[in-house]
Amino acid sequence: MSVFCILSVNPLDAQVIQIIRLILKNSAYFRQMLRLPRDANIFIHLHQQDFSTHLETYLTEIRTITRLNNIHLSHSSSSTSSPYSFRDYLTDDVELIFHLTDDQATRELVAKHEERLSIQVEKLKEDIATNATIIQAHQENQDAENIEREERRREVLLEEMKLTERRHETFVHLAQKRTVVEKKNKKEKRV
Repeated sequence: MSVFCILSVNPLDAQVIQIIRLILKNSAYFRQMLRLPRDANIFIHLHQQDFSTHLETYLTEIRTITRLNNIHLSHSSSSTSSPYSFRDYLTDDVELIFHLTDDQATRELVAKHEERLSIQVEKLKEDIATNATIIQAHQENQDAENIEREERRREVLLEEMKLTERRHETFVHLAQKRTVVEKKNKKEKRV
């Protein structure tokens, strides 16, 4: 006699788990990259209400694991706006908003990270071009198994490219915004 246990996973729960994983991963990444203090203000901006209650349940654990005390949920972009903040899109419906300190060290880290992301975008473009060549070679050889594998890899590369380009654009915008503010301040000091 055998016993089968069938587990059904709610698709919404699976999405929430995936979002929590992304929050943890990206918070840790940017905490280290931008040297964020424990009390840095970070908002999880939700464009849809679906995940709110689920994420609220895990907010304490998210704060503990990331070692960031001021992580908050937000449904309004106006409540999360700051003169010097960075937005990281986790999905089309969820983004992390980091409020940064406006000092020389942070500006240098932003510039350095923008440069790093620029290099990463170029590398991903090369990887996508190489992948297209490999797919074409497999198509000429009619190798269906390898074509399928490389097409899945292409999807992953394109998704990573989309995320990296978004991050790069945000860092470029952030760096430009600081330059404009600095020029305005210098101009006001002269007058």
